[in-house]
Amino acid sequence: MATPSQTWSGTLALGKGIVSYIGPGSRAEFHRHDAIQLVWSPDESFRLGLEHVSTATRAALIPSRQPHDLDAAGAQVAVVLVEPSGMLGRRLAGLAERRPAMTDLDDRLSGVPLPGTADAATLIDWSRSLLATILGDAFPNAPERVRSEVLRASGFIDAHLDTVPLLSDAARHVGISPRQLRRSFADEIGIPYRRYILWRRLRRALLAISDGTDLTTAAATAGFSDSAHFSRTFRQTFGLTPSEVLPLLTVVEADFPGT
Repeated sequence: MATPSQTWSGTLALGKGIVSYIGPGSRAEFHRHDAIQLVWSPDESFRLGLEHVSTATRAALIPSRQPHDLDAAGAQVAVVLVEPSGMLGRRLAGLAERRPAMTDLDDRLSGVPLPGTADAATLIDWSRSLLATILGDAFPNAPERVRSEVLRASGFIDAHLDTVPLLSDAARHVGISPRQLRRSFADEIGIPYRRYILWRRLRRALLAISDGTDLTTAAATAGFSDSAHFSRTFRQTFGLTPSEVLPLLTVVEADFPGT
C-alpha cells in the first residue's frame, strides 16, 4: 500500500474527451480502459507493468484496451487519458499502436515545463499542448471527421444511459442497420458500441457526483444496477477506487446535454 505521502493527491481535471492529473504519483492495480493514456514523470522513473513485462521509464503512451498496472509512488507525474474518438484521439491511437514502445517519447517531452498552477482549466489546456508536442504539430482544430449518423447515435446513447440503449434501437433512431452502426463505432469512435456505453456511463456518474449527487443516485442515473456495481466497474477500468479519485476531481468541460 502507498504511504500517506505517496497517494494520488494532486489535481484531477475532466474536460471534453480528456482527463488529466498532475501531482504526486502512487499506484494503480492491474486494469484496462478504452482511453489512450500518457504517463510522464519529468524527473524520476516509474514502473509500468504491461501483462508479463515490467519496465522502468519516465514516459509511456499506452494504447486503448492495453492491460497495465502502474507504480509511480514518490514521483511527480502527469497522467492524461484521451477518449479514442475525435481527431486527437484517433491520431494518438495510431501513434500508440504503431510505436508502442515510444522509445523517444521522453526526448520529445524534454524541456516541456510542468504547469505553474494547479488550476484545473489550465491543466486541461496544458495537457492538450503536451499531446500536440508528442504528435509533432499544433493541436488540430479541423472539424471532426465522424459521420452524422454516428454522432446522432452517440447522442441517443447519452439520452438513454439510465436504461439499456440497445444497438438496434440506436440504429433505428439514426436510420442505418445495426451492422453498419456497429462497424461505424469501431471505425470512427475507436471502441465497440457496448464499450462506448460503459465509458459514457462511468463519465456520467462522475459528472453527477461532482455536481453533488450521492453515489447511489449517480450510479442509477448512469445505468449501473447499484453503487457497488459502479465502484467495481470503476476499479476494473482505472485500477483505483472511486474514493481515491472523486475528492480530486474538478469538471472543466462537459460534452453532452444535461451534465
